[in-house]
Amino acid sequence: DRAPFTQRITISGIYETDEPFVDVYLENVDDGTAILEAWMLVGRLYVSANNTLTVCCYEEKPTVDIPIILKVVR
Repeated sequence: DRAPFTQRITISGIYETDEPFVDVYLENVDDGTAILEAWMLVGRLYVSANNTLTVCCYEEKPTVDIPIILKVVR
């Protein structure tokens, strides 16, 4: 694999015209160090199509799952 790294996440009900506000979600996580380090690798998140959020990492890809919380402005 070569950078940039992308992942598409299906989110039902999100529209391409929406403006998402996204943050890492650490509730119920005992030690969030690895998650926060992985979160710093994320360069961009955007709605690329209806029901699809795309995440881009420009240099490295995370090695742990990153739980997120999402708020959408329409």
